[in-house]
Amino acid sequence: MTGYDVIVIGAGPAGMAAATRAAELGAHTALIEQGPEPGGQVYRPLPSQFSAGGDAHPGDELREQLRSSTATVLAKHAVWNLADGYHVDVIGPQGTKRLQARTLILATGTYERFVPVQGWTLPGVIGLGAATVLIKSQQVLPGRNVVVAGAGPLLLLVAAMILEAGGRVAAFVDLNGVTDWTARLPTMLSRPDLIWQGSRWWSRLLRAGTPVFRRHVITCIEGENDVAGVQLARVDRNWRATHREARTIAADTVCMGNGLCPSTDMTRLLKLGHRFAPELGGWVPEVDENFRSEREGLYVVGDGAGVRGAAAAPLSGEIAALSAAHALERIDRDQLERARTPLVQDFRRASRFGLTMSGLTTVRAGLISDISSDTVVCRCEDITRGQIDDAVAAGCRDINQVKAATRCGMGPCQGKMCGDAATSILASQVGSHEQVGQLTARPPFRPVDTKALTGSFDYDDIVMAEHAPT
Repeated sequence: MTGYDVIVIGAGPAGMAAATRAAELGAHTALIEQGPEPGGQVYRPLPSQFSAGGDAHPGDELREQLRSSTATVLAKHAVWNLADGYHVDVIGPQGTKRLQARTLILATGTYERFVPVQGWTLPGVIGLGAATVLIKSQQVLPGRNVVVAGAGPLLLLVAAMILEAGGRVAAFVDLNGVTDWTARLPTMLSRPDLIWQGSRWWSRLLRAGTPVFRRHVITCIEGENDVAGVQLARVDRNWRATHREARTIAADTVCMGNGLCPSTDMTRLLKLGHRFAPELGGWVPEVDENFRSEREGLYVVGDGAGVRGAAAAPLSGEIAALSAAHALERIDRDQLERARTPLVQDFRRASRFGLTMSGLTTVRAGLISDISSDTVVCRCEDITRGQIDDAVAAGCRDINQVKAATRCGMGPCQGKMCGDAATSILASQVGSHEQVGQLTARPPFRPVDTKALTGSFDYDDIVMAEHAPT
């Protein structure tokens, strides 16, 4: 078993910054990343054969700093279990191994939030984030005639990327209205670079003649074996469909999403305290201003500690690395404070913008109440809204009771696709997310090849215990 002063899990912007800074401060550091190289979702690099002209890619600076550090990068390694004593079980190209950390920094990022609608299980329906992965990593269009729907700035990014890659956006469907965006303009002005980028994306949509539907929602995705089109309706301020002016749009693909949720499976398994903070994406682990948790030596950074955006993420990683280095006696208190103070100021500025954008995706009650009883909520186990309602009627009051009664959240994704919607449905009837709680986490965090865990063996090698006397 290999030991490290610091192990960082997740090589997005927060994880790269944390590992780089910890190594610079003299800590024996490892960075574990499931993907082929660092970058995470937001800074996912193009494969080398797709790179053109030597143009700088977002995230290249962080990657170069990491490469120049002494941190050990374990790419193509998936963490499938965490155990007491900060034992980290990973599986990689050479099989399984167990690492041990004195200090553990979790930079596990987020997963997409979906609010189920009729037909969302059809082939041809994918997440907004999944669409960016297809285009960024393989330059593959999600479809040729695409409806882009949901809430938040990722809508605009995906629509612009599809157009620039040669696809057609059949409709741009935004739950927010113009006033929802303009109300955030004062904060948005703090990032003129992003306003300029957003204006370029809008210009691209306008030049393409893309139909834009503000304060609208998809009420149904039509098709038999794949997507054929969508039905739209206007929504009120609570995002409840009014069903006036209902429209049907032909399409072969739907890219949909309602923002991001912090990935908390590891923090839940480690029994950290969590609080429900809709402005941060939902349930977030309890951490202090140094991103230190209640467990000694455990830090949570980046959007996994609350969705604040890509600009704030690396700053949180550096702050946690400094705090860890101080705990490991690599730097003294004065060195910690001198280095930490400007980072905290920058983090607060970056967070204001990120929280403003994240606020556009906070799910409103009308969207949940409109989920019909026959709509599938849990795709893995084929559980409908009606089955969840029946469990509530039978007396279920927290999400794990619903899980036991219906199997909702028991599939391979472990609730990543359905968990937020299921808890929101339950909370709307029980009273609050705090009363409903969170799904219990369990290993493996990701599907694992059983053969990789068991290795090669013969049943004759198994030592059989003697039968107890009768």
